[in-house]
Amino acid sequence: MNGMKAKGNAFQPSDEQRQVAYAPENDDVLVVAGAGSGKTTTMTARVNHLIACGVPPERILGLTFTKKAAAELSEKVSGGLQASTNMLLKPTVMTYDAFFQSIVRQYGLLVGFDQDTQPLSDAGAIQLASNVIEAHLDELFAASGQDGDDGQDGESNTDEPDGTQQGKFRTLVGKLLNLSHAIGGAMIGGDCDSIAEAVRRIRHWDDTFIERVQRIVDADIKERNAVIPSRDPLGEDEKKRRKRAKKDTDEQYAEKVRKQEEEWRRQRADAALFHCAKMLDATKQRNVLLNLVEAYEQAKREAGMAEFSDFTIAAYQLVRRFPSIGQQYRHRYTHVLLDEYQDTSTTQSELIAALFHPDAGGSIADAGRSAVTAVGDPYQSIYAWRGASPGALRIFQRAFDLEQPGFKPYPMTISRRNPRMVLQMANNLTLGLRRTHRRRSSSRMSEVDVLPLNNNPDNTERGTVGVQEYATLGQEIDAVVRFAKFAIARHTNADPAADAKERPHVAVLFRSKRQMPYYEQALRAKGLSVQTVGYSALLERADVRDVLALLRVAADPTDSQSLMRLLATPRFHMEAKQLTALARCADQRDTERRYQALVQAGYATGKETARQRAEVVREHRGQLPHMVYLSDVVADTHEPADLAGCKLDETAVDAVVRAGGILREVRQAMGLPLEHVVRAAIRALDLDVDTVLAQAFADSRQSVNPTLAHAPVESIIELVGTYTQEIVQAGQATLRGFISWIDSLKTVDDPTAAAHTEPVDVVLMTIHQAKGLQWDAVAVVDVNDKTFPSSQGDSLSVKPADDTKTVSSTNAAGEWEPPEYTEKANTWLTCADMVPAPVRADADILPRFPHDAVQGVDPTEAFSEFEDTLTLADEEYGTGRNLPIDGMDSIDKNKLFLTQREEYGRRLHEDERRLAYVAVTRAKHEVFVTATQSSSIDMWSEDSKSNTRSVFWQEMYDSMRHYAKTEGLQPAALPSWADRRELEADQNADPKDGHPHTLASVGQPLPDGFFVGDGARDFEDAVVGQAWTTPVELIHEKTSLAWPANLSEEIRRKLDESAQETLEWMTSAESAKSVESGKSVKSEKSAKSAVSGESGESRVSAGLSESPQSTESPESKQNDTFQANGQTEPWDINETDVLSRRTRALLNDMDLQPQEYQLSTAPDDLDDQVKQTAMRLMANSRRSVTSLQTQAGQTDNRKLQQYWRGMIRPIPRIASPSAEAGTLFHAWAEQFVNAYDDSGIIEGTDASGIDGQMNDAAVPASAATTREAMISDLNARAELLSAAKVENPEGSVDVAQGSADAVRSGASPAGSSPAGTSAKAGASATAGTSAKGTALERKLVTWERRLVASRWAKRRPQAAERQIVISLPQLDDIIVHGKLDAVFYGGLDPQDDTKRFTVVDWKTGRKPRKPSDIDEKLAQLDMYRLLLSRVENVPLDSIDATLYYLSEPQEADRELHARGKTEQDILAELSSGIPEESDND
Repeated sequence: MNGMKAKGNAFQPSDEQRQVAYAPENDDVLVVAGAGSGKTTTMTARVNHLIACGVPPERILGLTFTKKAAAELSEKVSGGLQASTNMLLKPTVMTYDAFFQSIVRQYGLLVGFDQDTQPLSDAGAIQLASNVIEAHLDELFAASGQDGDDGQDGESNTDEPDGTQQGKFRTLVGKLLNLSHAIGGAMIGGDCDSIAEAVRRIRHWDDTFIERVQRIVDADIKERNAVIPSRDPLGEDEKKRRKRAKKDTDEQYAEKVRKQEEEWRRQRADAALFHCAKMLDATKQRNVLLNLVEAYEQAKREAGMAEFSDFTIAAYQLVRRFPSIGQQYRHRYTHVLLDEYQDTSTTQSELIAALFHPDAGGSIADAGRSAVTAVGDPYQSIYAWRGASPGALRIFQRAFDLEQPGFKPYPMTISRRNPRMVLQMANNLTLGLRRTHRRRSSSRMSEVDVLPLNNNPDNTERGTVGVQEYATLGQEIDAVVRFAKFAIARHTNADPAADAKERPHVAVLFRSKRQMPYYEQALRAKGLSVQTVGYSALLERADVRDVLALLRVAADPTDSQSLMRLLATPRFHMEAKQLTALARCADQRDTERRYQALVQAGYATGKETARQRAEVVREHRGQLPHMVYLSDVVADTHEPADLAGCKLDETAVDAVVRAGGILREVRQAMGLPLEHVVRAAIRALDLDVDTVLAQAFADSRQSVNPTLAHAPVESIIELVGTYTQEIVQAGQATLRGFISWIDSLKTVDDPTAAAHTEPVDVVLMTIHQAKGLQWDAVAVVDVNDKTFPSSQGDSLSVKPADDTKTVSSTNAAGEWEPPEYTEKANTWLTCADMVPAPVRADADILPRFPHDAVQGVDPTEAFSEFEDTLTLADEEYGTGRNLPIDGMDSIDKNKLFLTQREEYGRRLHEDERRLAYVAVTRAKHEVFVTATQSSSIDMWSEDSKSNTRSVFWQEMYDSMRHYAKTEGLQPAALPSWADRRELEADQNADPKDGHPHTLASVGQPLPDGFFVGDGARDFEDAVVGQAWTTPVELIHEKTSLAWPANLSEEIRRKLDESAQETLEWMTSAESAKSVESGKSVKSEKSAKSAVSGESGESRVSAGLSESPQSTESPESKQNDTFQANGQTEPWDINETDVLSRRTRALLNDMDLQPQEYQLSTAPDDLDDQVKQTAMRLMANSRRSVTSLQTQAGQTDNRKLQQYWRGMIRPIPRIASPSAEAGTLFHAWAEQFVNAYDDSGIIEGTDASGIDGQMNDAAVPASAATTREAMISDLNARAELLSAAKVENPEGSVDVAQGSADAVRSGASPAGSSPAGTSAKAGASATAGTSAKGTALERKLVTWERRLVASRWAKRRPQAAERQIVISLPQLDDIIVHGKLDAVFYGGLDPQDDTKRFTVVDWKTGRKPRKPSDIDEKLAQLDMYRLLLSRVENVPLDSIDATLYYLSEPQEADRELHARGKTEQDILAELSSGIPEESDND
């Protein structure tokens, strides 16, 4: 029997796969499956083997991380079942999160977890965290630390709040969520089964640590009469002894050495004090964050929301506290398969062990344990940053009692994806993970061993790898484009239909998203279709960055970095010197303000000198927050005089005045809805105009398309819509929350990014997003130092060890081997948003603290070893190890213990190495690894190196060159036409003359590197050879030209004529309007002020009626001067005029120019782009019922087009009278349904709620909203309409209009006035003469009467206008929201006892007649039934639903009933439109 050979599939399993598949059925099995080794197929065979051994299929459970992986495994298992198997019973395959949620949904009330709790999206979590922080701002500003005026590593950062105030607002949001998630993912285990207990343990550790460190810091200060330094006095560079001068005697030199050593010892002591103070401050910050974590947990409970980790914790509590629950699941699932186990968090692994292996002595027969097969690859563990345990497989081995001597996991090492050259590169990269380091880690456990990948014997392909370093980013991009085009040509199938299924052939993978837009634009320019996964391309556009920078400053006054970026753009053109002066001015004003506060508090006399004032402020910085930030200085600048004393030149002063007006304009809009605030920022920066001008300047041959020009900045509005949909119940969308969410998109990969529905040529994504995917050819770009491995966030630094001068080396056997490295990174001791390692549930897999801590001892007892600051500082920093004193110059550094920074630096370096391994193993045929020496986008370089090649690039370069040599291969390091690397330049070729030249003709050196493998020569010629011989423009126009830039006379003339025509038109229009209204004519000055855009504040009022009225701006005063000087003609406008200034800014800032492909987009292409963008939006947001219908194609093409465009750019529409009447009716119907009274007539309905509990909606209404009062009011309105028709046939009281006005103003709608209120009185208060209003009111009265007379008026309601938000695991755990007009107890037939509820959807439009229209309407009811069944936890077939058309005169014709589809039918119809993700490998 061969359970691995599916029907029609000639695939033959390897011996390794057979051993896994046919392992004893009741054994716990641990499998280490390498990349591309056939893991899914092997798991399928394992399931088939279990079934063949007599295990019932329904007793088998499979868990994986993504919906697509679960679907793939389920499909393969179903397809591979033997013919004799009962196909009605199949194994259960789910995602980990869905399985954990199912436990909580069933038993959650036992641990106080409401079964109606809804999943909290990422955006919702950010908004909720923002709300918590805003509610605790006073507490945060009251908290203080000792080092507030200094940033990390002592760099001055006076705009950061003091000490434990944590930093900028959005930074604090990130810290809160990081710590909360770290606690939820790493603290739960053993007897710690709640966040509250976890917080208690962390706080106990922190408090003990603070007490100990504070004592030794105070003792050191007292003993040495020292002051905590503001920066590290030593740094990390090796220090060398002073050289002896020729004239020095022995005594003189000895004295110099003595003084130098004495100074070094003093510096070492000061450095130790500085480092201890940093650790102390970080721990205090964590204590403040813990308060916020507790508040955040409470806010989630109050909102009825939970993150996925909360469901996991609740499930762990249930299994730990109620053993019978675990026994029930073990009885139900006797055999369990766990996929991608390396990505489980500590909490998840603890739950799995407690659920399926509670003790070592249990048996499957008595449900004491389940047989578990765990499959994973430690080398693909790349999600540590989001909670994955650093040693998941080793922890599994211990938890499932597999640590007996001689045990080894089952290996799967045969790659069925990669050719030999690619496998060799991957194995070379992982040598650094398999080797034994000279300096051992202090951790007690390490991850399981992983064997190298082996080539499939049936695969004879060698493959091709390329490793090259280019002089400029422009050359690197050009090379990747050529590589992609050549690879596509090699792998394109001759059959177009077959090729469409195989595309995309090429992926470009990034460690950082920063350069993605450049690659996308270059690929498109060469005619290739591209998919960029995620928002990176949008967020990196210069115009979008400008808008976001402005919004950041508006939301967070402490964000000086964003303001500096904005002021440095060509829009304001402030040079570095002027920016420094402005920052110094803000610092001086802050110091003065804080000093005055100290004077009032009695800490200063008020007579100190300027220098003394600064010292006083610094002395009390721990008790006094900053009071003036850079943004305050800018926002308070109305006129040049406001910057007196700031030492700015005239141009800079003008820039700050304009920036102040813009900032005030946006802040004035802060009280408006979020979308209005963002639009105010776009208008304040004049991007609504500038982007259109930029498009016109980019290519005068193309007609201007404002829609395309506005698309990038309008995409920010799209993100607002996404964010607003995401948060739903987490609270009102705020600007601070939105900005924090935007920043998370830039740093966190979006695994749900929608893929193109049509095949593309090239896909761009991060390496994290690429896991589980494969392509014919892969380019891994920007492999430079600090980029890959990344230094972002944790400040990772990687350098070869002291005795290793080069990366290239071989061992005694002649084999290449990587060097030893010295790595350093931030740790939990200096990062407040990390959990202390000694109290984590997985502490044994982490470095010990201190390094020699004894196992089993209370972690806090180890503090007794820290008797002085130097001992503690050496543990974290190795303070003083770089000094050649006290024997440190003679000691063997390899015998020193690893500091905590070195321990975590090594771990982060290994994380990055695994990421490089994942990137390389995505390729089925070719890999191209590139680096660049400079970030210039030019093709020509003048030897200005700004980048350093990565250690990974160097390892791949050296190891593959060595491999080629040992295998007798000749790398292609030069194109066919080149006989040397250095090229002779043509003396007549000037790369700066603006004409096309070849790189060869200007003597540009060839890139360092080579191709090696089957296609080495072909790729070298296509990528390098053609690039150096193809004439191109070598120098791009610079983006930082000195102002003013030269405008052509033609463009200047057109701009002047346009300005003059606009002035004349506005003046004439204003004059005509004023004459017509009897008002005085406004001055031409006002018109000119409006055209110039200088009157910032007034534009908000003009553009948004909700905006508060503003006074005359300082910019208007400047225009008065402009008029007074007689400069009234456009052609007389001087160089500082705003129109010229903005034009020059556009021409100088090439990033504002539209991309080339945008200029020639056809209408059909535009529709496709709109659809793809909308699909991406939907894939990252909560779904409404309508969106699911649309995405599944359950509507016509016209409506589809309207819907896609509405998703991307919601356009406010003036409601039609019918729509307005429908809105008013629904408000009335909600009140009428909720006014149901138990004493009323109940015919055949169940008077109780679920399990006998009465629903809130069924509580008798108050006297003010009784149905009797509403019906009485309805009759009065009907009489009024009848009377109005007789008395005034040509006009009537506009009751409908009055109702609409009432709704908009927040008052009760028509028909909802309290009992006893006269309808006539209400009508006369809003009297009008609109016949249209009478018609609408007549409709309202008719509909309301029909509802009163309907059978539903007598039925007992369960809810009205019920909002439902729920996660659907069957649709990839998307979050869907919908609103049910009314829900009644019982079915359509009130006598049918099998029915629990009926959903009624009120319809005021015409009843559909065509079958297709009926199907479209009923599809909505199907989704409503599904949502209600989930939230009420009742079977779907116990819920009826109907549409009720009030437009039908006869009640018998009003209802369209749902067709009672099954859940499988509904999900099958909807799933076709759900974008899927893949993590399966």
